[in-house]
This record gives sequence, C-alpha cells and structure tokens, in this order.
Amino acid sequence: LRLETNYPIISNNRLIVNAYLNYWESNYNANASEPAIGQLLNNNALRSTALGALIFKPLNDKNFLLFQVEGAVNGNYNFGSITPELDKTKLSIAALYGWKTDDYTNVAVGMSRTYRGGRLLYIPAFMMNKTFNSKWGLEMLLPARAAVRRNFSPKSFMMFGYELEGQSYHLQGEDGAI
Repeated sequence: LRLETNYPIISNNRLIVNAYLNYWESNYNANASEPAIGQLLNNNALRSTALGALIFKPLNDKNFLLFQVEGAVNGNYNFGSITPELDKTKLSIAALYGWKTDDYTNVAVGMSRTYRGGRLLYIPAFMMNKTFNSKWGLEMLLPARAAVRRNFSPKSFMMFGYELEGQSYHLQGEDGAI
C-alpha cells in the first residue's frame, strides 16, 4: 500500500511551497529459518511515513533555487507506538541552483543528503524538465528518477520511467529487542 499527497502552502510569483505526506506499507511472508526476524516480518508490516516540503524560489526571470526537506520514520511500528520511533527520524535535504534555458526547459545542479539507497548518502543531483510539445515532456532528477510525461489535459498526465528507492528500517520486537 502506498499513499502520497501534496498540498500547496504558498503559490505566488515570489515563492512556491508544497508540503507532502507519503505513507508506504509492505507486508512479507518471511522464511522461518531466521526465527526472530522472520516472525517479526510475518507479524508486522514494514512502514515508512514521510513528511516534507518542496520550496521553489525564483531569483529572476532565468534563475531559481529549489530546496527539498523531508523527515521519515521507517520501521515495524504501529501508529499507537510511533512516539518512541520519532528519535529514529531520518532527515533528507536537497538544494539545487537552476536556470530556465528557454520557455520549455529548466535545468538545475546541486547536492542531496539522502537515505534513498538505504543508508546516508551525500550525492550530486542534476535536474532537467523539458516540454517537447503540448503532449510530451521529460522530467528528471538524476540519479533518483527519470520519466517521460504524456499530458492528456492540463490536469491529467501519465508518467513512464524509473525511481530509485531503498529504505532501512528500525525493527523492534514486542520486548523492545532487535
């Protein structure tokens, strides 16, 4: 199960701020050869809950700054017991400097502090958004994701591409161990 929501907080010519919430739940039927971990995975879903913000700040007609901040909790927690997990929150941050090369192309470069590969990584980031015509476009934030976009209307589109994902989870047994 995966749910994603986006909420526009501020949207004007000087600043755009979008908040988002992601929830991801995975269930497993684990091999009993690892009794402690296998039993935990069989009895408890692995959950990821992330809250973040995407901030777009135009500097002038051609240049902009783009920031993303996200806090995520990953584990076999239940929502009634999430409070002890908050000290395990993983903070991801990205900062990019970009320019609009023409009316249809945005390019940006920057750095990212991410757990996308499952552990803490500091990696360079490259973004390019390109609109070819009213129906087709390209959206990339490398190395994390890239997709071809097909527009059906101003409010509906479909994307085909890849997204690199990975998580590390804090597992806790009923007695607090693991």
